[in-house]
Amino acid sequence: MRTNEFDSSEDEEVGEEQLTPFNVSWLPLSMVECSQSLGICALPGCKYKDIRRSLDRDVEELQNQGVHEVFVFCTRGELHKYRVPSLLEVYGQRGFTVHHWPFADGDAPELEQCCHILEELQVSLQSNRRTVIHCYGGLGRSGLIAACLLLQLSLTMTANKAIEILREQRGGGAIQTVKQYNFLHEFRERYVAFQASRAVSTERCVSR
Repeated sequence: MRTNEFDSSEDEEVGEEQLTPFNVSWLPLSMVECSQSLGICALPGCKYKDIRRSLDRDVEELQNQGVHEVFVFCTRGELHKYRVPSLLEVYGQRGFTVHHWPFADGDAPELEQCCHILEELQVSLQSNRRTVIHCYGGLGRSGLIAACLLLQLSLTMTANKAIEILREQRGGGAIQTVKQYNFLHEFRERYVAFQASRAVSTERCVSR
């Protein structure tokens, strides 16, 4: 099956005026002394309940906005459920660098996974690579990772302020669950402890 075959029949049935709008919110990182902006969006090409997007059009929009790197937090199961099973492959074919770090909807990542995501995000941003992150709605998981990035980049940023900023950008649904809220409020302390333990492990390896 061609990678875009699953998308074409639906697009023919839904006129352009009936497609659900696809928007990228650009979060300026100047507030945390970074010259870049981080893009946050909902799942491109999604077809679920009353949502009808065109994968081709949405990916083209990302290209038009100069995006180079895409971080995807949806699981493979979700991509099938929302009718975009070949999304990651389409991204690759269109020239995007894809970072697939799946974790469950409404959940928070493991701390180690979150740290890896943030490290890759910072490499992309510091390399002046226009970067977008998304989950299903671009609210819970994406909002959480973006807020963690703000906390990591600025020692004066608070969890509550990060949530406020994300909700101004994405609406009141950003950072959706108690688990995500608690993860964010505990993030800085846990991140510092994780980095310290990793440094100790590295020293032990070097000294052997």
